Amino acid sequence: MSFENDFENHLKKINSAPYLFIGSGLSSRYINTLGWASLLTEICKELELPNNFHYYNSKANNDLTVVASLMAEDLFENWWKDDKFKESRENFQEFVKDKEAPLKYEICKYFEKNEYQINEDLIEEYRLLKENKC
Repeated sequence: MSFENDFENHLKKINSAPYLFIGSGLSSRYINTLGWASLLTEICKELELPNNFHYYNSKANNDLTVVASLMAEDLFENWWKDDKFKESRENFQEFVKDKEAPLKYEICKYFEKNEYQINEDLIEEYRLLKENKC
């Protein structure tokens, strides 16, 4: 039996749908979004954080999850106090349960305000991916 057949048979035995982790590469490919490092660079500028991406990246030893945590830490106090984030607080404050939530919310807003279109050259590939079932 091939790996594909073994894998498909294994998935059929499970009583729940499989989960597939999709990294930023998928959205970069199909709708031309920024990669993780570029997104964090833009968010630093957009939110006017006290430091730029390169500062956070060097402090985090090039670990992007740590970069995001450092950015979240720097944003947290300003997000609660600065009038620039008043609308965000009004819409989201009841959902803030940790220091990283405001950064996550602001990143969501960044994606909402930027319209993304599926790359025309990849529509057929996208359709096949969307329809793929085990």
